[in-house]
Amino acid sequence: MTDNPPERNPFTRPGFVVAAAFIALIVVGAIVLLASGALNRPASSQTPTPPTATPAASPEAELSGGDSVCGLDGVATTGTAETPPQVEWTTVGNFPVPGSDKVGPGETTEDGLRTCYQRTPEGALVAAVNYLGAGTDARLVGPVSEYAPAEGPGRKAAIESAREHSGAGSVRAQVVGYQVLNYDGTAAKIDLALQAETGKYSSFVYDLIWEDGDWRIVLTDEGTAPTQPSQIVGLDRYVQWGAGS
Repeated sequence: MTDNPPERNPFTRPGFVVAAAFIALIVVGAIVLLASGALNRPASSQTPTPPTATPAASPEAELSGGDSVCGLDGVATTGTAETPPQVEWTTVGNFPVPGSDKVGPGETTEDGLRTCYQRTPEGALVAAVNYLGAGTDARLVGPVSEYAPAEGPGRKAAIESAREHSGAGSVRAQVVGYQVLNYDGTAAKIDLALQAETGKYSSFVYDLIWEDGDWRIVLTDEGTAPTQPSQIVGLDRYVQWGAGS
């Protein structure tokens, strides 16, 4: 009698791993890494630390990074977006992404990339989700790798990687919650809670800065995310929000 071979995890197959590494490199498609790597790691047992608001800048302080590239109104220097923004959801690649006339996207490029987000915690949140969604669409991998990363060596690494690869991952997941860990009008740290098809949850933290009139993703010099994704056991510390809410 021959034992049946163990079922192979599709997230560990060579083709998938290559796609995962690429999408993780440009960060905006980090959902693939979440499904392949983070969901296999032990869930964090640390006591969650609630987000804290960064003190507002003085009225006289001049914010750097320029005015909104598309003229969106509204600027905030503090906030945690405790109330989810009112948005409509659409699908980019295989990922639901939010948008509204108020928080953005205010523009869509000829390639189909959704850009220009409000300079508020809600705008940074919506930007992060849209950039992530763009990374799941093979047609947008190049455009988003050029537009979304902040200036620096990491941006160059992301662009070079996008030119060497032509695919995006096919893992399906969706945002189900968030927390604004830090926000001061010039920088934002957004923690997105994602749920994969398996039902498991993962956390991915986006570091963003306001640059050239829009939110951009901060990368390491190698073009990767400063914070690695991790599995989480629930949504207790998150504001629940997503296409299904």
